[in-house]
Amino acid sequence: MASRIKLFYSADIHGSERCFRKWLNAVKVVKPDALIFGGDLTGKILQPIVEAGSAWSTDLYGKIETATTATELAELQSRIRNAGRYDIVVTPDEKAALDASPQKQHEAFLAAARRTAVEWLHLADERLRATATPAFMMLGNDDYPELESVFGQSEMVTDADGQAKELPGG
Repeated sequence: MASRIKLFYSADIHGSERCFRKWLNAVKVVKPDALIFGGDLTGKILQPIVEAGSAWSTDLYGKIETATTATELAELQSRIRNAGRYDIVVTPDEKAALDASPQKQHEAFLAAARRTAVEWLHLADERLRATATPAFMMLGNDDYPELESVFGQSEMVTDADGQAKELPGG
């Protein structure tokens, strides 16, 4: 009789850091033989935070949110990331340049998405190394092909897109 394996599968988190961390934490709770992430990792919105003097502000869900301390800024950034958005801190001039150029917006979005994916993969390496749990990821239809190269920066996460990969237990 073939042995059974336990897989933990997730997809469509669209940039939510909270959801990505829950996927990783499944190793402790569910104790799967492997983690699989089936795509749509990327968020959909670039959320500029404008730094003006000793305060930072952004229009979040139609309401101006302001942070006046580094701690408040970190809390605002965390809320933005957990909502699946990419925060970038900009000057008023940089914000105006972004607003005026769809190309600059796209480039800033891709840079933020890449930065986030690299951070997440480093976190995955750190967490999964201790358990030796293999993880497999791929981009989805809402992801940008330019992000595929980030998977090569991970020691514990394998890019499984378009490939047959052997799972634990054969």
